[in-house]
Amino acid sequence: MDSGASHHMSPSREVFPSLCSTSTSSIEVGDSSHNYMKGKGDIPILGSHILDILLIPNLSSKLLSIYDICNIGGWMTILFTIDYFDIRSLQEPQSLFA
Repeated sequence: MDSGASHHMSPSREVFPSLCSTSTSSIEVGDSSHNYMKGKGDIPILGSHILDILLIPNLSSKLLSIYDICNIGGWMTILFTIDYFDIRSLQEPQSLFA
């Protein structure tokens, strides 16, 4: 989870069931380094999908954008506690990702 990320990002091609090729463009990350996007796709999670995740092969870890989860489409909410976080659909009360 990243409150400063403007997009969801993953370094792992394996997590994408399908991937759309995109023109190679540079993405600046939190440490001010520039990485190249190699594609974009959706990842299924517990009956739902996280949309428009960027494939950035040189990224050191996966990033879920809190902004995208809470603001794009308005269909999810995130609860943070000291020990965990819980992402829930606003349409169905079940936990999607905890």
